[in-house]
Amino acid sequence: MLSVLCGYFNKIVQSLLVKENSKTLEYLLLRRNGGIFDGLMRHMSHHSLAILLIELLQVQIKPEDSKSKKISMYNSDGSDNENDDDEKEEAVLTADQQKMQECLAKKGQQIIMQLLDSLSEKNPDDLERTLNAFTVLMEFCENDHCFNLLTHYDVLKRLIAICCQGMMNPMNLRYSMNLLTTIIQEFSNTDKEIAENRKTQIQQLFAQHFADISYNCIMVLHV
Repeated sequence: MLSVLCGYFNKIVQSLLVKENSKTLEYLLLRRNGGIFDGLMRHMSHHSLAILLIELLQVQIKPEDSKSKKISMYNSDGSDNENDDDEKEEAVLTADQQKMQECLAKKGQQIIMQLLDSLSEKNPDDLERTLNAFTVLMEFCENDHCFNLLTHYDVLKRLIAICCQGMMNPMNLRYSMNLLTTIIQEFSNTDKEIAENRKTQIQQLFAQHFADISYNCIMVLHV
């Protein structure tokens, strides 16, 4: 694949999302069932496609504004019905929008787990694959929405397990530890919006594996 064409593809999809947002998302997430994410994952070596992947993961499915129905401008006695202007139906996700939201959540989880696999013992000798995954995951730390995906309990548990592989995973150990360190630093950032129950989960997870993480930090210094 040519890098310049990947850049053009990125711009085209971005333009479609701006000008025909609902139709584009319906096609990508419903008709194609999120297949674009699988394609982008196969070409993470191209920076413009990695950026597009991050942009797509940030998409927010918002409920359509439902217009209030005015039954009458006047009451039966002819007086003004002042309450009608305030009676608006609460906007909710349609069935298709719920499916799109579920597709995004599912693909987001799959993508992060696949990227973490590139930092694990499953990738013993492909340094380029490691660097591509590490770069994308580090960019996830910069983005609030992607950081929320990255700090999901199952994802962090998997990352900690990778960090504790030690000499079973020598090529990737320093990258996985660097990623975990960055997450811990961002976790302390007061600008990050993290739910209290998730904060408690994360703290308990770090406390449970503190000794193993510390040991592997020392190993990184000696690698």
